[in-house]
Amino acid sequence: MLVNVMFVVATLAFAFGLNVATYRWFARHNGWPMGEWQAHRPGLAIAVGVLSMVVAMLFALARGDATVLILPLLGGLSALAWTAIARVGSQLALILAPLCVLLLIILWIAAASQAVTAGAPQALRSIAGLSMESAVPSSSYLSSGAC
Repeated sequence: MLVNVMFVVATLAFAFGLNVATYRWFARHNGWPMGEWQAHRPGLAIAVGVLSMVVAMLFALARGDATVLILPLLGGLSALAWTAIARVGSQLALILAPLCVLLLIILWIAAASQAVTAGAPQALRSIAGLSMESAVPSSSYLSSGAC
């Protein structure tokens, strides 16, 4: 697959989380209106944003390689673009951030369970020291009436 869907979802989770965590500052600085959460419960909005960024970074750390550097870079640039383009509408990230985190967790669990079940039979055979040939009785064994 050319596009890694989990990477894109993790980047969006990081971007929307950063937007939620920093929107109050942008709104005050630019004189934009704030929603109920941003105005009266800023700690809750910041917590949602930080939790989204933490989950995205856990994915980046689990994936390894350059993802640890690229994901926050792309996420930060995406958050700035989202804030600049959507302005007041960027408060929608308060809904999109948890949805992206939920989707990322579902995809992550599905990918992990698929990897485990795909490798399980081979892993069990290698642990037991069996090959496919030794695990299946031969036709001469079956025809001899030994079973």
